[in-house]
Amino acid sequence: MNRLLRIMLLAAIILAGAGAAEARMPRRDKDSQPKPDRTELARKQAERIADQLALPAETADRFIETYMRCEQEKWALGNAPGKPRTRISDEQTDSLLRARFAHSRKLLDLREKYYKEYRKFLTAKQVDRIYQSERMQNVKIRGRQAAKHGAAKSR
Repeated sequence: MNRLLRIMLLAAIILAGAGAAEARMPRRDKDSQPKPDRTELARKQAERIADQLALPAETADRFIETYMRCEQEKWALGNAPGKPRTRISDEQTDSLLRARFAHSRKLLDLREKYYKEYRKFLTAKQVDRIYQSERMQNVKIRGRQAAKHGAAKSR
């Protein structure tokens, strides 16, 4: 009787552990498609912005083409240098800050360049709405990332 109880208890522990491990594994459906790459996502975002602005077809095509060139140039710049995980010296901090300033300057120059491009076929208000849409999208993405990382930390 005592031995049967131990075996049943051991089986219950093993099954509970297997269930918890399965719950942590990401689910993949047989029909699930691979994640779209950033080019596809950028094109969808450009199409969404063109719809929001109610651009005529010819202008929308020109906008999407210009938007994609801008995004590709942004990607080529890469991300700004991040915060180091360890303590660093004043010289290293100074170097890091200067690198961030340089990166910000490059992004600003890029935005100015494409503002001039957009203004060839859009009004200033339309360009402003493009920038607002981009900011809102970035806020949503950061919120999702924060939620995802917050959920991972609480496990």
